[in-house]
Amino acid sequence: MEVIVSHLGRIEYDPAEVIEFAEGLYGFEHLHRFIYVEAQGDSLFGFLQSLDDAQVAFVVAIPGKFIPGYSLAIFKKDYDYLDVRSREELLDLAIVTVPENIEETSANLLGPVLINVRTKKGRQVISQSTEYGTKHRILADLARAAV
Repeated sequence: MEVIVSHLGRIEYDPAEVIEFAEGLYGFEHLHRFIYVEAQGDSLFGFLQSLDDAQVAFVVAIPGKFIPGYSLAIFKKDYDYLDVRSREELLDLAIVTVPENIEETSANLLGPVLINVRTKKGRQVISQSTEYGTKHRILADLARAAV
């Protein structure tokens, strides 16, 4: 086990779980190694913690957990780049923005972060879907689902 200390606290991780983003993420192209810290309990949110800069961690969520019928629509070249053999080995995450007004919490569904859980290779891509945007309101979906 290895340890990183960030604003999330002390995180122990297995080096075999390190996800390599050869191209980085949009706006953070210089960061290449991350770990995915899953949500605890019933929380919708997890974190994508940089190992290259301990002060960088993105709040993320799995779109299918807050959008009923969500469907990932990406280019074949992205599946090929990630060496995806089946949909089951692909984890897709949305980067979440949590502003001061919590009601405006949004997810970037236009630029999902994809991780091949088998190879630990990751890439942020552009979605082919015109149904979703960069500021998809999460709490509105959750409220509709609760009714």
